[in-house]
Amino acid sequence: MKKKQLPSLFYLTLLAAVTAGCSIQKTDQPKTEPQTTAEPPAAKAEIPLPEMDFGAAEYRILTAAEQWQSDYNAENTGDIIDDIIFQRNKNVEERYNIKLEYQIKNGWNAGVEEVRTALTGSVMGGTAEYDLMVGSVSYVSPRAVENLFRDLYDCDELDLSQPWWYPSINKEMEICGKLFLGAGSFGIATMDSAVMTYFNKQLVEDFHLDNPYQIVAEGKWKNMIYLD
Repeated sequence: MKKKQLPSLFYLTLLAAVTAGCSIQKTDQPKTEPQTTAEPPAAKAEIPLPEMDFGAAEYRILTAAEQWQSDYNAENTGDIIDDIIFQRNKNVEERYNIKLEYQIKNGWNAGVEEVRTALTGSVMGGTAEYDLMVGSVSYVSPRAVENLFRDLYDCDELDLSQPWWYPSINKEMEICGKLFLGAGSFGIATMDSAVMTYFNKQLVEDFHLDNPYQIVAEGKWKNMIYLD
């Protein structure tokens, strides 16, 4: 099948917020009246994308490691995460009449060279083989200085102010005011690999240390220590 050129490299990542709902079963426990008046739930955000039909075109997604395949290409297994990913992909395919195709490069560090070759060949050879690349910045950040990527700020189809993008992360990845790599809710590994920091409140008080919460609130928290 002839592959049609889609309008933007990251066009469909905005639909990462489209997920399947989950129902909660009722119980026989007695109801209790709330102590305070709760705010009504916010209305579901509308996705500001036009309705388009791509005629069953393939949308090819390159992922950098086989371990990440289930994060983006899950099957309908009954597991809540798998089912939500499966439904999200199905929603995107049906809305735009496309077929999501995942091309997996095996390995972690061993896959860096494979990814570099794939991306470089796709851009420099003019084949536009991939519509989206999903993976760690360690795979793709060196490619940014090789002029392989388009500045996402120049993509009219992308609204980086939408809540499914991560503005604080994207701001850190800017190069001279340009953004070549975008982080958002589509990247499930962001939550999957989250790191937590614990501290002893009593020791902070006893030694008259700065309040960690205040340090974070003021944007002064920069260092991260990983303990295996």
